[in-house]
Amino acid sequence: MGRFRYLKRAFLNPRSSGANSYVCAVAESSSDGSYALGNYVLTLADCHRIVQIEFPLSRPHARKESLAKADLLAEVINNFREALHAEAKLIEKAR
Repeated sequence: MGRFRYLKRAFLNPRSSGANSYVCAVAESSSDGSYALGNYVLTLADCHRIVQIEFPLSRPHARKESLAKADLLAEVINNFREALHAEAKLIEKAR
């Protein structure tokens, strides 16, 4: 396996907007579990603000917390997306 299990950078706005908003996800390979000190980071950037969220996997307790954190983030983001779509639809309908 390569150095990364997952590596993705995606821009959140079209290039024409000039905004430098992006999401970057890095999950290094553990080399079949033999390397627990990898880099596991989610970066969210919006113009001049950057948030980096780390997900350490080096110890059992850290792994448990990191997996719970990732699951909760996914749940909140998915629920937010659904609410955003619903509100956009209502706004469009009211116009």
